[in-house]
Amino acid sequence: MICSTHGIVASSRVSTASLILDGLPASAGAYSLRLLRAGHTGLPVCRVRESGGNTEANIGTVNGELDTVALLAFVGANNGFVVTWYDQSGNARNATQATAANQPRIVNAGVVELNSGKPSINFNGTNWLDFTSASNLTTVSAVFKKDSASGIIQYVIAGIQQGLAAGGNSFPNILMFNSWLAESSINTSLPVITTTVISAGTATLFINGISRATAGSATDVNLSRIGTRPDGVGLAHFGKTSEIVLSTSSFSTADRQALEANQQTFYNI
Repeated sequence: MICSTHGIVASSRVSTASLILDGLPASAGAYSLRLLRAGHTGLPVCRVRESGGNTEANIGTVNGELDTVALLAFVGANNGFVVTWYDQSGNARNATQATAANQPRIVNAGVVELNSGKPSINFNGTNWLDFTSASNLTTVSAVFKKDSASGIIQYVIAGIQQGLAAGGNSFPNILMFNSWLAESSINTSLPVITTTVISAGTATLFINGISRATAGSATDVNLSRIGTRPDGVGLAHFGKTSEIVLSTSSFSTADRQALEANQQTFYNI
């Protein structure tokens, strides 16, 4: 049981037999509003600030999913904002935002933000969460949805990338660069599963398990922010993000497909 400093109980009760990250290569960072790894059982998945009195509480899971009862009991009819999105990888790479105006929203006037029926975090282009840099990543996976069908994929997760020859852009977005994916590939009526495996100098983009693009010379990926570019320049994320997994281990095809299938099932894709 996890108790917040304000008396809100956010419990974690779940069979750990089927937690997806337990059967995959070790993650460098894992952010979700569901339980991803048995080692995180009993711990909160996020810390939330309510707008009425600006108090904060840790929120955990029930049966492996965000404890929305505890969340709404704490936030009430106010708005709820994410102060910390806890890292479930065991690396303590928690994503945080101390400035209230820049915190993404998880509850809107007493209603939990949803993505395909599941709790999600809403970024409006001026919100972001920072975490200790994750370097030399070989696999990055995320579940997110854009607010608008126009434009290219925005910066769901970003950082400085060295040695990128394709496109000349030193700031990656969610897994690939903006120029690598046409806007027509994104369907805003559904959340999008995007997994990139970066190996042997190449990066390949998958959407819902389907390969969409490949570009060369992607090396030393170094990510440190969810929501905007670290330099504050250029596009920012407008939309809802539900899950991000980072790994320094190259996923096999079977590992990637297992993660994608699990995400697609959980998020009703």
